[in-house]
Amino acid sequence: FNTTVGGPVPQVTYTVQDPDGEQADAALTIAVAPVNDAPDAVDDNRTVDEDVATPPNVTLPTDIDDAPNATTALINQVPSAGQGSVSYTLDIGGTATANAGTTLTMTELATLTFTGAADYTGLVDPILYTAIDDDIAADAGSEGAVFITILPINDAPLAVDDGAFV
Repeated sequence: FNTTVGGPVPQVTYTVQDPDGEQADAALTIAVAPVNDAPDAVDDNRTVDEDVATPPNVTLPTDIDDAPNATTALINQVPSAGQGSVSYTLDIGGTATANAGTTLTMTELATLTFTGAADYTGLVDPILYTAIDDDIAADAGSEGAVFITILPINDAPLAVDDGAFV
């Protein structure tokens, strides 16, 4: 059964007959009232190299009954400042920092960039967001998370001139 149906469905006609052979025809008309389906966000896992700004390539939420541009993402959590920062490209141009409470369009969500703090490695606090459609429908399935692990890279040694006085 298609759970996204809304509106009329094909009419069903039928015939009934009594024991004496008398018949009557009838038609059954059904209309399904559409409901707003909440968007579905998807969790992502990303591994990035230390000291490299990386777009986490967020899998965009889907909403089967709304246009993609009618869905927004409310950022609930970003990594702590000691782990890095999250930025995005504004629809009107330029860039901005994403913080808890920032609302992004799907175009802006697609441009998220995570920049790890200098020399930080390991797991970072996830980027948590809620996908919300134009009818403000959000349910348990519309929470998304981006989990990021920063891998260490071999840093070049730092040579320092030494001197001695005798």
